[in-house]
Amino acid sequence: MKRLKEALKKAFNSNTGYFLNRVIYFWEGKSEVGYVLCRGYVMFGIPGFDRVGVYFDYDEALRDLQIWKGTVQ
Repeated sequence: MKRLKEALKKAFNSNTGYFLNRVIYFWEGKSEVGYVLCRGYVMFGIPGFDRVGVYFDYDEALRDLQIWKGTVQ
């Protein structure tokens, strides 16, 4: 029974943590770098994420990531 509970816990986790995704996009014919703040999850054993915020500036994205993780100094 303990193994079944552990397997279900791994297959269904609604919050695996917050992270930043680096994204390349094109603006007026030039490639730019942007950042997406994401909250990860696992449903039916398949990992996925929800977008929490979109940023053009890395420092701002990192600041918000620390806020969401609760590690603001």
